[in-house]
Amino acid sequence: MLKVFTKIESVQKQWGAIKIPDFLNINFLQVYYQNHPHVKHLFVVDTDMRLYAHIFKITFNKTKNYLKSNSVANFFLSFINFDVLYLTNSYITNVPAFVSNKAINLKQLLNTIKHNYSIIVIPDFLFEKMIVEDVNYTKIEVEQEMVLDIRINWSGLEDYISDLKKKYRNKVKSIIKQTNNLEIRNLDSNDLEVYAIDMQTLFNQVARSSRFKGPEFNTASFVSFVSKGFMSVDGYFL
Repeated sequence: MLKVFTKIESVQKQWGAIKIPDFLNINFLQVYYQNHPHVKHLFVVDTDMRLYAHIFKITFNKTKNYLKSNSVANFFLSFINFDVLYLTNSYITNVPAFVSNKAINLKQLLNTIKHNYSIIVIPDFLFEKMIVEDVNYTKIEVEQEMVLDIRINWSGLEDYISDLKKKYRNKVKSIIKQTNNLEIRNLDSNDLEVYAIDMQTLFNQVARSSRFKGPEFNTASFVSFVSKGFMSVDGYFL
């Protein structure tokens, strides 16, 4: 029977009863849960399915790129926040936050989620695994992934640079020269706490420039990720 929970304590015992990928590990998700109280965390459980999703508020300015143009409506909507149901982990949008050995019925899932939302976003990798009875959905490009195809004849950075057009090749060489004095250090939990404010500021600068801005990521999460052994973080210092 399909059930939706908003408290991680309610699913801790049953969540790992089926085989799940690392990005659905309950201890991994707990880091997001503890460090982002402004987000509603959804834990969807069925006999052979697990799905992690978010509901969060977003301003119209970060959605108007994807909606039909209407200057009058846009003006009034700019004062409104929308509740968005994002059917994945909104902080790692290119990795599936679900596992299921059968197609997921979208209508049944939405009927089980008893929380208010105005917009629903379904990643393509989830939509393709769904039974969708209502065809009135609009496909949008939120942000293209940056993909670098590694050529078989490359054996190092110099091979990659030499294959670039001259103007890009010169730019890369200039950047390498300017950053030659950078010191790369692996950051432990103590380092992450020391540089917490700087990291949050840098992260917010990048997020503000994106076309689509989800909930603010709390970089204090890195302390937990590192201490629990989920990731390694490097710092670049002049």
